Amino acid sequence: MKDSVARVESAKPVKPKMENLKYGEDLMQALDAADDFKNKIEQYGMLLVDCQKDPKLEKPKKPELDVFVFGDKTIFDHVLYHIEVIPRAELESALKFLPYSYVERFLYYLEHFIRKV
Repeated sequence: MKDSVARVESAKPVKPKMENLKYGEDLMQALDAADDFKNKIEQYGMLLVDCQKDPKLEKPKKPELDVFVFGDKTIFDHVLYHIEVIPRAELESALKFLPYSYVERFLYYLEHFIRKV
């Protein structure tokens, strides 16, 4: 019998292209903007709970979406728009440049898109 050699497959090396880096940076900016607004809404919710417990506290002002950043989109649509802008052929390469902390945040929005469908 011949000795068998295990084959190890690896992914093709990713050549950093300026377009992929740009798409990755744009997606990171979209995630930052969406997360900032999500955090403001969460803080607003906590302040509302505090106001219900103590009526003496002033009711907080509800945060509004920044029209210049989001337009008339929700935070989820904003992130989805930045994903759709990336050409399909470049999507995998662009996502490979995301740091792990951004990948975790990206998965939050991806889960929303999957549940929505």
